[in-house]
Amino acid sequence: MSYESNLEDTRPQPALRDEDMVPGQVYEGDDGSGSRGMSCGVTALMIVFLGLIAIGIVALTTYAGWTVGQREAATLAAATQASRIDEQLAFIPRDIESRNTFMLNVRLQWLSLMTPGVPQVSEIGPTATAIFMEEQLSATPLATATATPTPEIAATSTEAPIATNPGGGFDLADLLGRAQTAVDTAQWNEAIDLLDAISGLDPTYEATRVRRLLMQALNRYAAELYNTYRPGDPGRLAEAIVITDRAEQLGPLDNGLAYERNAAQLYLDVRRMVGLDPWQAIQALEQLSGLGQGRYYEEARQQLQAQWVALGDAQVSINEYCPAVQYYQNAINVSAAGGAIAKRDNASNLCAQATPVPLPGTVLPPADGIAPIGVVATPIG
Repeated sequence: MSYESNLEDTRPQPALRDEDMVPGQVYEGDDGSGSRGMSCGVTALMIVFLGLIAIGIVALTTYAGWTVGQREAATLAAATQASRIDEQLAFIPRDIESRNTFMLNVRLQWLSLMTPGVPQVSEIGPTATAIFMEEQLSATPLATATATPTPEIAATSTEAPIATNPGGGFDLADLLGRAQTAVDTAQWNEAIDLLDAISGLDPTYEATRVRRLLMQALNRYAAELYNTYRPGDPGRLAEAIVITDRAEQLGPLDNGLAYERNAAQLYLDVRRMVGLDPWQAIQALEQLSGLGQGRYYEEARQQLQAQWVALGDAQVSINEYCPAVQYYQNAINVSAAGGAIAKRDNASNLCAQATPVPLPGTVLPPADGIAPIGVVATPIG
């Protein structure tokens, strides 16, 4: 290959390919195959590097989500266990009061298996032991020195013994059978106790059936407690509301039970407010009577009329007869009983005869000394 240099050509002269060039020929450069190979390699490395970063991000995100999920699951499990423990502890005072040694034993055995330990178990233990000993002593016949020897009769418990499985635990099938019998015979309170015991011992045992029976027992027991109301006597309405709330946590309430709870809550609110805040009592009584001809209607109307009369009497006692007239009229609008008409008429007459009294702080002008507008005052003297 030959090339004649041209001194006037100042352009850079690249390395030539193995071919002859003609003077004046423009160099078109290499085909770039070498540099193109270098660029593809770098691109491939970059893709691999970015892929590794993406995989690392996904792995870290997955691990973080799994860690948070594990933490939340552990928190939920602890809260659920604490709720079950509190529930069983709440039933123990009732078992002690009713001397229900069977349910007391079931609950204490379940609580003793909890980890970490339940501190209340050590506090309840002596009381439970004393009750068990009293039951044993009351069931044991006392021998006398002059008694004629007779065959001993073994004392029998009012409750059939619980069969145990080979592992020494309670026979859940037997407990469930008893609960079913209690439901069939409308022994709602006993059914609830047995079903609670099953759930406490093993929440997974026949869970669907236990839940269904418990819902039925809670709904029916709540309805039974609402019926303990008598005019002037709330009966066991507060307990009925608690049972209804618990039933609602398990599923839909029976027809009419939500209405009963609302009415019972209003009635208990009224009993709390009467004598403390007449205005709030009147508002609650109007809401209660507005529910219609239910079990509380007649008492609510009587109480509402009595509250208006009491407000009128309070105004009369401080010689405020005119406001008392309206309060007595409100009472008459509810019912004319209790002499409300006579009290209204008397307050109306006294209101008409009363001398208006200015409000405190009112300044009245003097009778003389100020001339009417447009009239020149005549000097005195």
